[in-house]
Amino acid sequence: MHRQALERLLLGACTCQLAIAFISTTTGGTISIAGWCIVSLLLVLHSPRRELSPLYSSLCVWVLCPVLFPRTTPATTSVWPLHPAFDAFGFISVALAWASSLLFPWPDFSQLHGPYQGIGCRSRRLGGVECRVFYPSTDIPRSDTKKTSHLVPYLHHGRHLMKGLGVFSKKPAWLFHNMSNAHLAALQDAPVASSPAASIGWPLVVFSHGLAGSLELYSYVNQELASHGNVVVVLNHCDGSACVCSPEPGRVEYYQQITPEVRDDINGAGFRFRNGQLQQRVSEVRAVLDAIKQEATVDSVFSRCDLTSVSVAGHSFGAATALSAAHQDARFKKMVLLDAWMEPLDHAQFLGHSRVFADN
Repeated sequence: MHRQALERLLLGACTCQLAIAFISTTTGGTISIAGWCIVSLLLVLHSPRRELSPLYSSLCVWVLCPVLFPRTTPATTSVWPLHPAFDAFGFISVALAWASSLLFPWPDFSQLHGPYQGIGCRSRRLGGVECRVFYPSTDIPRSDTKKTSHLVPYLHHGRHLMKGLGVFSKKPAWLFHNMSNAHLAALQDAPVASSPAASIGWPLVVFSHGLAGSLELYSYVNQELASHGNVVVVLNHCDGSACVCSPEPGRVEYYQQITPEVRDDINGAGFRFRNGQLQQRVSEVRAVLDAIKQEATVDSVFSRCDLTSVSVAGHSFGAATALSAAHQDARFKKMVLLDAWMEPLDHAQFLGHSRVFADN
């Protein structure tokens, strides 16, 4: 059963138990025993997570209630005697757990809509840049795609992603903790499928993230592209625009805060700063493509790609990166720009160049 459904059943059972303990008179004992059995079963079956901490604390107090608050009079309404003070604590705790479950539901990346329902994922450095690679895989047993232990965790940077998003948004990092519950639809290091047109290979797409993005934040889009028969290489830029990055193994950096002059583009400070980042982004995209070309003779993923017609894609700042990369590097034959952010571009560079065109 789906994790979200089990979680809601557990919350519902606990809510019913609280209500029964509060209003029962003579039949409460029998109902309480059955209710406890249901709650215990659901507690074992459900997937624990931090968002349900109020519920867990409530259940702990519930179990310890007879020890902490022993009754001096015989219990007549329940086989598990409760102290009156627990009523308020229990209802508040379960209400908080309900609110947390509704506000932070289980992330679901399990659906793929392309013809290739089995996809793989590998994480590696290419040209010194952190990358995630999604690709069509050979037939994978459906049972494997339902076991989270076999799936790629959404988080690549662990808790650093939540911290980086907090740095950028100036919000508490715990607001983004729900991401730690997510898994992708891809299997780690799954074997690469052969392209239907083996002599040509899979189309290759290089994807650039937007401002405060990372290689994680576009995973739904990129695994969907892989399910439609593409090998997708997702970069994590190190220009200071990512919410988190690792320029080298063991070192983590967060989003680079900007000055008021850059924010308000005083005397062109905003353009100069963002254009400088753009140039680094483009150099990283080209370095990744260089590394792919070098490894194509030995790597089982890239050796099955069509490197004669590479696409570059991106969102927002990543779209500007894709446009500039395609303008500077003729190896990129196609581009996809999603909500392109044009501010960092030096528009004079593109005047008189008919090669650059896009649907935005």
